[in-house]
Amino acid sequence: MGHQFIEGVRVSKTLYEAKLEMFAQQDAAFADLPEQRSADGRRFKWCPVCNVPAWRRHNGFRVWWSHQLTNGSWCNGLPKVEDIGTHEEEKCPSNS
Repeated sequence: MGHQFIEGVRVSKTLYEAKLEMFAQQDAAFADLPEQRSADGRRFKWCPVCNVPAWRRHNGFRVWWSHQLTNGSWCNGLPKVEDIGTHEEEKCPSNS
């Protein structure tokens, strides 16, 4: 079985591929949305799930868009499987 390294940790290729697929889904959720700028110049796009600003974030590997939910977790534009049907109503700051 082939292996890849993510942040110095050896992982199976299938886990690595699953992570890349997840990144691609997150990127697709924001791909066609226009980038905007806040009054202080920060980049954001409107979250397609919560309809609140999702801020541009980056590390040495990639760029993504996300915002923090009222429970402290993060939304990346895709509802988690266990949250489908409850994500927007219960967790998004715009609905609190």
